[in-house]
Amino acid sequence: MGDLFIIYFFLFLGFYLRRIGWISNKAIYFFNNLIIYFFLPLIILLHIPKIQFSLDFIWLSVSPFLIYLGSFIYFKLLKKKEDWSKNMTSVLIMTCGISSVSFVGFPLFKMLYGDEGLALGIVLSVLGTLLVFNTLGLMTAVYGSKTETKLTLWMVVKKLLLFPTFLAFLFAISLNLSQYQLPLALQNIISFLVLPYTAFAFITIGAQIVLKFDFKNLRPILLGLFFKLFVAPLIIFLILWVGMGKHDLIAKICILGSAIGSMNAISILAAKLNIEPEVAMMMATISIPLSIPTVIFIHYLLNLI
Repeated sequence: MGDLFIIYFFLFLGFYLRRIGWISNKAIYFFNNLIIYFFLPLIILLHIPKIQFSLDFIWLSVSPFLIYLGSFIYFKLLKKKEDWSKNMTSVLIMTCGISSVSFVGFPLFKMLYGDEGLALGIVLSVLGTLLVFNTLGLMTAVYGSKTETKLTLWMVVKKLLLFPTFLAFLFAISLNLSQYQLPLALQNIISFLVLPYTAFAFITIGAQIVLKFDFKNLRPILLGLFFKLFVAPLIIFLILWVGMGKHDLIAKICILGSAIGSMNAISILAAKLNIEPEVAMMMATISIPLSIPTVIFIHYLLNLI
């Protein structure tokens, strides 16, 4: 409960500091870059060289793609019934199909399962949600936007290869395969440097929370939240826990990861491309705070089964 209090404290602090003008758009941009270019690569370098890989890790990559496919089917089926535009359908597919594993999941996995859970969460993020974002997410964004942008395979590969988190992961994997461990003194330094990560991540998320929205968008947002918080984890639970009979930590991380709120990056991308920007930002704004107790509740349910 103490860790949960800390998470909500920093969320509220970010929201409050933005409201009183102490955090500007430039500050949010700086915090996001600090997390992406500094904290996440260091966290990856600290944990990935120590992990023992197995074939079951494939589920950490596959499950986010299954969720995106489920999101695509779910909202395409609702499109005609709800009489949604192409933009509305696209933004819901995008924001509900990808979780904020790096920003929200890492602190939660660390809190619930320690270093092992965090290491698995890193794999889920880099080989799962990041790949979905840079492939299916970008394709949906191009399709849903009003721009004439053409997405090529080279654009997707280039964006992925130049992403600092992915580069750090490749380097950490090379260390893992060569069975090289960073010197203990360096590990201690990195551990110290990443201590503020949770605070920065949730302050940044809190600063981007906007509570004002048009009530005409309430129904699609509620239907989106229903999928993101309940249907998505249920899909992975039925496939892995029930269908495949997998009850290990990897299965738990896949299930919990699918229940985390919308990825900030995909919401920002949709807003920049003018794909229902209000709905795009509200999905992250609402789903992230709501998903934190949901993830913890699912964690306790899985331990009871």
